[in-house]
Amino acid sequence: MPSERRILFLASYAPSLERPRAYNILHGLVRHFRVTLIAQARSESDRAAIERLSACCESVEAVPLSRARSLANCLRYLLTPTPLRAAYFSNPAMHRAIARRLSAQRCDLIHVEHMMAARFALPLRGVVRIFDSIDSIARLQEKIARISRTPLDRLISLAELPKVRRYEPWLCRQFDAVLASTRADCAALQAPNARVVPNGVDLEFFKVDATDGIEAGEEVLFYGRLSYAANREALRFLLYEIWPRVRTVRPAATLRIVGPSPPRMAAHAIENGVVVIGRVDDVRPYVRRARAVVCPVLFAVGTQNKILEPMAMGVPVVATPEAVAEMAAQPDRDLLIAADAESFARQVVRLLDDAALRRLIARNARAYVQTHHDWRVIVDSLADFYFALLAQHT
Repeated sequence: MPSERRILFLASYAPSLERPRAYNILHGLVRHFRVTLIAQARSESDRAAIERLSACCESVEAVPLSRARSLANCLRYLLTPTPLRAAYFSNPAMHRAIARRLSAQRCDLIHVEHMMAARFALPLRGVVRIFDSIDSIARLQEKIARISRTPLDRLISLAELPKVRRYEPWLCRQFDAVLASTRADCAALQAPNARVVPNGVDLEFFKVDATDGIEAGEEVLFYGRLSYAANREALRFLLYEIWPRVRTVRPAATLRIVGPSPPRMAAHAIENGVVVIGRVDDVRPYVRRARAVVCPVLFAVGTQNKILEPMAMGVPVVATPEAVAEMAAQPDRDLLIAADAESFARQVVRLLDDAALRRLIARNARAYVQTHHDWRVIVDSLADFYFALLAQHT
């Protein structure tokens, strides 16, 4: 049974399987606390996702945020020191919803998810405030500005980088504690009160099926939020440089692309064995069909859920060194790693060809995730930390 302590969980998006960190932390915290969720909804599907969480939360509220308001926010804050990531989700209705909740019910701790929602907690006093930064946005913007091949992404990052470098450390200092998914992100936040809370996997949801990928056809899977700059660049690298090399050796191989907002370049590759699926409610059937899941990201922060989830399901992964830089996984034991297009294609072909290798990596991958990335263990530890903080502030 949860304690009588209450947490107000604030997010600028609907916690869901597409946003697994918020979703799993929320689901874990309800085992220990009475949790109220207030989150912004930009669509009917967002609102429905938030309402579904009423099954586990003490109460939930979906606060509408229109695209028109978000665009107006960007124009309003364009010439100010506030980064666009923080400004985009500014919403007086969110402040009003929080005020109503706090006037109606005691709250012991506020958990705020990401820079996008952090400003909603800034005026609140007399309560323990936690900022889950997840990643360092300054670190991400630096990588986009340096590595991205998309001129618009580089331009925006170069413009935003000075703002984020000032704003992010200041923002962290406003909270009692700051969370980040890796040690590198904690260091980049420049916050002495930062603490690593790694990304994890729901091991009951993403579980091994005896038939997962081991004896499947020559299918390869790439998935993720395809509107995200790092995923777009990874997909470009995959479609134009890696996949043609795979098809030269394995002309029957199929690449499936799963995720919301697939770019037009994906559709242009259909004649090369590429199948564009788009958004799905459940990625697991596509993971199960794959002999390999690929993650060829060229820049990244945090830990990639699109690596952890297939590993938990016992499906082999091929990734770039950048994608696994913050993981303890061992190459050729837990997954395969390749830095350039030629070697990446070669590793994919190895998995397509070698059933024994697939079985070895499948077994080790699951064991690795069980040891290092079990959400239940991670959130139980976070809850202990929250109880300790509350005791200090009593």
